Amino acid sequence: MGGGLTYKDISEGKYKIAFEPVAYFRYNGQNRAMSATECGLLNKYMKNYFDAGWNSTNNLRALLGPLTHSNLPRSAFLENKDLGVPIYSPSNSDYYNGNSNYNSDTCIIRCMGIGVLTGDTDDDDDIEGTSVAEYHTDTDVYTSFNVRNIGETPFVGESTFSIRNSSNQLPKIRESLDESCKEVYRVDYYRDGPPIYHYGYTSNRLVTGYCTEDSEVKVFVDNPEYVPDENGQYPRVAPYKKLGTYKNGQLINIGSEYSGKVSYTVKTKGRSTIKTGVIDVNCPADDEAMSWFQWRTPSKEQSVTITLKSNNSNLLLVDEEGNLCETLVIEADISKVEEITPPDPKVSDKRPSWQKVYSMSAVQDKISKYVSADDSTEELSWYTWTCAANWSQDEDTENRSYVIITGGPLYNNDDYPYVGSVFEREELTITKWGVDNRYFASEGSKRLSGDFYAGAVYISTSSIHLEKKTFSVSASADVTISPSDYCKTAIYSESSGKYTMKSGYGIQISVDTHISGDTQYCTGSQTANVLFPEFNYNRHSTALYNRLLEKVNGSFVFKKNKYSTYNDRVHFTPIWFPDKKNYTVYVEVFDVWCPAGQLSVRLTDQIYIKGNVYDDWHIAPVKP
Repeated sequence: MGGGLTYKDISEGKYKIAFEPVAYFRYNGQNRAMSATECGLLNKYMKNYFDAGWNSTNNLRALLGPLTHSNLPRSAFLENKDLGVPIYSPSNSDYYNGNSNYNSDTCIIRCMGIGVLTGDTDDDDDIEGTSVAEYHTDTDVYTSFNVRNIGETPFVGESTFSIRNSSNQLPKIRESLDESCKEVYRVDYYRDGPPIYHYGYTSNRLVTGYCTEDSEVKVFVDNPEYVPDENGQYPRVAPYKKLGTYKNGQLINIGSEYSGKVSYTVKTKGRSTIKTGVIDVNCPADDEAMSWFQWRTPSKEQSVTITLKSNNSNLLLVDEEGNLCETLVIEADISKVEEITPPDPKVSDKRPSWQKVYSMSAVQDKISKYVSADDSTEELSWYTWTCAANWSQDEDTENRSYVIITGGPLYNNDDYPYVGSVFEREELTITKWGVDNRYFASEGSKRLSGDFYAGAVYISTSSIHLEKKTFSVSASADVTISPSDYCKTAIYSESSGKYTMKSGYGIQISVDTHISGDTQYCTGSQTANVLFPEFNYNRHSTALYNRLLEKVNGSFVFKKNKYSTYNDRVHFTPIWFPDKKNYTVYVEVFDVWCPAGQLSVRLTDQIYIKGNVYDDWHIAPVKP
């Protein structure tokens, strides 16, 4: 081989040879030598530069389609991913307008008309991206990711069927005579059996019948096999295929040919599986979308690996640097929110030399490793794509014969006032609406196969479009600290809404969180952490203490204090706390997860300290 290459170099996988077949042809007055990729690029350029009318008869596919969009690109393609080129595994979206005789420009550019000679049998040459995430143990979280559709057909996952169309109309069924005009015009009596009643109508006025809001409706979609060949001839198959029968609001999936799915696996480093699943993705052609899944983190600190993989070569994941990849690996660090419980307070405790009283604004200034001032987020928004596939109906007519009552009765009958009336038979043309799925099964067929499904609807691929829908979630919280129930000398001020109490007593806390917006996509508040002024809010390395709250009846409160005589849910203020100062506690609420990330709330409350617990002691001699 040239360039110093040997057969051994290739067979052992040291080097690979990539090749692209070339076609020679004359187009637009010029002789050309082009690879399949170049043909796809040129044709795509022409479709963007010239109008649809010109392209329908003058572009490469229109004039040389069997060569440039079939034989040439299909002359070489990969069965295993190699050199960053994906395999050719065509779906309906990879064909030109669904016609399997020709491939689309995007498909050709992406993976066709190229071959690789190699002796290397390693086919695990996936395009892989990476990202990182951080969560806390034993917590419900959302993991979100972005995808990009590089194809020309939208990906449509599950959507909700609407029984009303874009004009807010219910599906029509058929015309019929007004039932309120239906009367008995003749009765035949029999000795050995019940009478037979004959009905006619006093008016030939037609009314239209509709489905109701609770109706089950047959839904049809385009048959992917019903596409014209190069001569514009349609195959002899049904034009539509039945998707199913649905009621208003039920989930509906347009079809696998429009399906884009991303599978995910969450595993520990020991390869134990925490959760797996598959997500249907909605994404317009040549656009990006966001999707997500919810899971619960393990109860122990560790690192886990989240692997996301697309099932379609046109649907690529986006890594943290914005690169497109077929597989995205997220390394997630699961850490534990620790409580370092404050020690048992003593009446002999003295104020540390490093302790200081902070202003209210300084309290919240970057004092926590869990929620800093820069990270506090009380509102998040995100968007996704929803399917807006409007349905349509075909229209047909048929003739039916009815009895029309044209004159009054010849005699009186109180039970049936129209018995004996003059009548005539009239043939009426009635209209029906639904899905016309009839076709000629062969060229010589004289009778249609299939049926007309009255009351059914069909969703055409041309009517499928995705609409951007924005979601948002906001979080807020209220905190109240109050004296222990055993502090009988505390005073509440109506004007300030705050308590005054003596140091050395315990305080109680109540934190109520409020989540609003699209709460169905939010975990709610899961963790609340409290820092205290006697420890400088953990700014001094020698005293790092905090309390994690627990939820009781929907509110966050202190855990039961083992140093409390009554096992109360309290925190004891130090007896040495400076007099006539505010005792301000700092609270942070976090682990409020939604697809856009984590929300958190930071807040404070205070009690005014005046005096200490010794002031409430009274010493007197015992009565003799």
